[in-house]
Amino acid sequence: MTAKGGGAPSTISMNSFTVYNFREKLGNLSISDYQGLDSPGLTCYLNCVLQVLFWTEEFREAVKRCSGNNSTSIDPLLMELFENLEKKRSKTHKIAKILGITDVYEQRDAAEYLEKILCHTSPEASKVFKGELNHKTTCHGCRLSSHSKTFFWILPLAVKDFNYKTYNVQRGLEGFFKAQKVSEENQLYCNNCKQKAGCRPGMRANSEP
Repeated sequence: MTAKGGGAPSTISMNSFTVYNFREKLGNLSISDYQGLDSPGLTCYLNCVLQVLFWTEEFREAVKRCSGNNSTSIDPLLMELFENLEKKRSKTHKIAKILGITDVYEQRDAAEYLEKILCHTSPEASKVFKGELNHKTTCHGCRLSSHSKTFFWILPLAVKDFNYKTYNVQRGLEGFFKAQKVSEENQLYCNNCKQKAGCRPGMRANSEP
């Protein structure tokens, strides 16, 4: 296709050979090699999480090891789903029920349900996604620092409008771990100074998932 007046080729024109080649490749795909999830209602957020867990081989293998008859975790259900997913289209109804999803037409946050699933899995399986944060707070008065540790499965990175630029995960992580200044009205009490003082809180990862 060309532009009117004999100008440059239209940007929407496509090479017919490329289209033919692509269609031929699609036709040669074996449907049995690609399975999907049969989920109730609009629980696509749950599908996303389950697909990520299925394709995380280390997690999948840990679930298989921890799916004994006496298991009180969700591991046996996940193992059943993963084994079925390797052979056929699989239903997520049992997992949706154990997670307390009653309104299947209400949209939820995928990250929320990743945490819920990991809370219900065995420690060996969930540790695949587990990291440790070290929180450091330095007093501006005495310069002493206090430390505390927390564990995490997800990090809430801020996604802002970057003028339609591609979001950079590395910059998002740098922003998350950047030390911040505490305003005067939000000063914290310093046990050493015996009064509220300005401080600079910051975080770093002691261990990563």
